[in-house]
Amino acid sequence: MDTVKTGRFISELRKEKNMTQQQMAEKLFVSDKAVSRWETGRGFPEIGILENIADLLDVSVSEIIRGERIADVVSSKELTSITEESIRLSKEYIERKKIGHFFTGFLCA
Repeated sequence: MDTVKTGRFISELRKEKNMTQQQMAEKLFVSDKAVSRWETGRGFPEIGILENIADLLDVSVSEIIRGERIADVVSSKELTSITEESIRLSKEYIERKKIGHFFTGFLCA
């Protein structure tokens, strides 16, 4: 875990939300000095507050710890849609193969 990298990440996310360190601190019930320490890499948020920080900044706890965004995970709805489309295309392919084999057999006979 790189506290400087995590600090920069927290700072970037906070600024994306147009929040000052003071505003962030108030929402998390910590001092603005604590937020400053996190953002400069001179400190790291306590484990008990990581989830609140992640919620406030719309990222996961893992992303806070890593100090970077993690590739989006496909939602179950998207996964279902992709699976259904794959099955449909596979069935079409199999049907075309069957028809192709039928005509090949017919022509050979």
